[in-house]
Amino acid sequence: MSTSSGSFTYKNRKVETTEWEDILLEKGIISERPEKVAEKLVDEAIKKQSEVENAKSSEDRAMEKLGDAKEQTEDFDAYLENLDEEDLDVDRIFLEKFRQQRIAEL
Repeated sequence: MSTSSGSFTYKNRKVETTEWEDILLEKGIISERPEKVAEKLVDEAIKKQSEVENAKSSEDRAMEKLGDAKEQTEDFDAYLENLDEEDLDVDRIFLEKFRQQRIAEL
């Protein structure tokens, strides 16, 4: 099992680097391979796209909650408009009795 040449080459050189290449990269002696740079750019783009999608879905949920709150407010406003004076008097009487009861307890 001897090789014809004195050097060993990697079969998957596109994305794999040797430990020696990693050290040279850290020291700034060599620059990264274009394939590696392109891979990083694609990963960053995918990450940003997922962040944008998450932000959009968060915005959609917030708008949905806002719509629900607006609908509830409109329902409550309609309820208040339909209240009779008698209903309000009953509430006032109840609150006054409750107030007197609390004062007596003190």
